[in-house]
Formats: sequence, structure tokens, C-alpha cells
Amino acid sequence: MTHTDTGRAHVRVERFCRIAVLRMTRPETRNSLDAAMREALLQAIGALNDDPAIDAMVLAGSGRAFCAGGDLNTMMRMTPEQAEGRIRAAHALPRCIHNSAKPIVAAVEGACAGAGLGLAAVCDLLVAGTAARFVTAFEKVGLMPDVGAAWSVTARIGPQAARRLFLLGGTLDASKAHEMGLVDTLAPEGRAEAEAVDLAERLARTAPGTRRCVREIFREPPASLEDALRFEAAHQPTLYLSADLHEGIAAFREKRDPVWRDA
Repeated sequence: MTHTDTGRAHVRVERFCRIAVLRMTRPETRNSLDAAMREALLQAIGALNDDPAIDAMVLAGSGRAFCAGGDLNTMMRMTPEQAEGRIRAAHALPRCIHNSAKPIVAAVEGACAGAGLGLAAVCDLLVAGTAARFVTAFEKVGLMPDVGAAWSVTARIGPQAARRLFLLGGTLDASKAHEMGLVDTLAPEGRAEAEAVDLAERLARTAPGTRRCVREIFREPPASLEDALRFEAAHQPTLYLSADLHEGIAAFREKRDPVWRDA
């Protein structure tokens, strides 16, 4: 394992073979998102997407929380221009995670609130420890869901459940969040990151072409059967002709692990 610090220690990157853990390191603020942390995450994700030695990432917090949301101290006394600039800057991070060339798994322990909820939900997979808490928080300070949470949370739990959650606010414990579909995998307390790394390793073992196509189609899920068939027609022929198809069939017949060639 190697360590790489970025963004004035707001984010630490830890490497485990072909997996990178991006750790938010502002435990004194429960990893609240300020401009420096957002920029550090953007830089780290961009660099890891360009790194051929990394196949998947895990997003985790430090201390007792995943992320408490936006930094409230920086929201006070803004001009109209600053308010518009702030939200535009905030949108870069969920877009970066959503459009990442490599899958990202969220590992949630403790509080996951406000913008932190949106960031966790936009990841490909979400693992939570049993003591994790998911808090809308926006309604408590007179704001609306941001960083795309109205889309990413709705994609996980459905429109009516999301509408109720964001209108009434409140806290979901990890078990309820798992039952609703917000959480993909429930882990013992303190084990969310280990489970997330395990899932990332499983993702890294899948065929790159398969992984790429599946993630692309579920970024904007097909609205109809015809949409799904059109996507297949555009991409499946390329996979039919790939060296990895031949390798996958050979490995299946020989009862061994495949060695994928597509990067």
C-alpha cells in the first residue's frame, strides 16, 4: 500500500493493489465540504482515472462521519454572484463522480448528511456500516437538496419515497436505508470500508468492456425497451469482436480466471 496526499491534506489517496481509497480528511468538521476539499477530490479522481494501475475507487470519510455536507460557515454573507458561483462549483463534483471512467464505491460510517448524502448516492455502489445515519439536513437550514441528490437519491429509492424524504426531512438509519434501496450493502459497524474495497476488487476483476458498457447504460437508464435495444446494437458488436470475448470463453471452458486485455 502507498499513500499520496492531495489538496493540503483535505483528501488522502491510499492504494491497495489496483484499488484506490479516496479519504476525506477533515474529521474536525465531520468532513464537511469546502472549496478546497471539493477541488482536492476533483484532482484526485481525475488523476486516478488517468492512472492505468488503478481499476476502481472507494470514497470514504475519516473520524466519526462520512461527510456532514456543505461547510455552513462559508455560506454566510454571500453576494448574488457568489451564490451562483458557489452552486456552479459544487456541481462539478457529482458530475465528476457520475462520469468517472472508473467505478467508485462509497463507504459510509457515521453521519452522511446533506451534500454528503448526494455524493454517496451518486457513486456506483454504496456500502454502509450498521451505525451509519443518512440525514437530509437541507430543510433544517432553509435549503433544497443539492449536488444532484434529487436525481441520485430518487434513482435509488424511487420518486415517491424521495419526495417524502426531502419534504419531511429526518434521519434514516442504515438498516432502513438498506431496506429502501439507498444502501446496496450493509456491513458490520466499522467494516464499511473493508466491504467497499472488496466490492471494488470484484469490479476490477470484471471485463473492462462489460464494466464500461454497463456503467454507461445505467448513467441514464433506458426509458423503454427500444432504448435498451438501440444501446445494445451500438455496443454489443464491438464486444463480440473483442479479444476479451475469446479470453472469457476460453477461461470459462478451462475453469480458470480470465486475463483481460482491454484497458
